[in-house]
Amino acid sequence: MRKLPSWAPQSYAARWETGNYVFAVQGEGMEPAAFRSLLANSLVEDTEHYFISMEKNPEKNEKKSIYSSL
Repeated sequence: MRKLPSWAPQSYAARWETGNYVFAVQGEGMEPAAFRSLLANSLVEDTEHYFISMEKNPEKNEKKSIYSSL
């Protein structure tokens, strides 16, 4: 996994794409390993499971953005 961007101590952000969706999340007050674990083992995995199945009629060249704070 790439280095996590950090703008303050124990604050991190991540962005990824799944199908026609772009996801972004930020977390504060966490250790890097905790943020990576939550990102890899929950957030990205869940979006791949739930949002890929919603792509039965994908829209061409249009991405939807979803943002969240932890």
